[in-house]
Amino acid sequence: RPPTRVATALPEVLDRVADLAAAQAGSSGVAIVRAFAGLAAPALCDPDQIRQVALNLVVNALQHAPPGGRVEIRGVTAADRVGFEVADDGPGIAAADRE
Repeated sequence: RPPTRVATALPEVLDRVADLAAAQAGSSGVAIVRAFAGLAAPALCDPDQIRQVALNLVVNALQHAPPGGRVEIRGVTAADRVGFEVADDGPGIAAADRE
């Protein structure tokens, strides 16, 4: 469906994603680190689509993080933009596959 862009509080969306992924994270011994509390400005986006994108990224990160590892959901701001990124301490993409 076409996106319906509305002013969206990203911390609320990202908190929900972290909560949804918590069971999978706990069962694999991976910590989810929430580093987005400082995102004050709303994002103009489709909250359902952003939630799905964030969940896909977090699930992928959980699948590649080692037991005892961590997945971090970080808020990002730059100029007049606000966003997020997901990082894990897994092995990353093999050099041969990066291009």
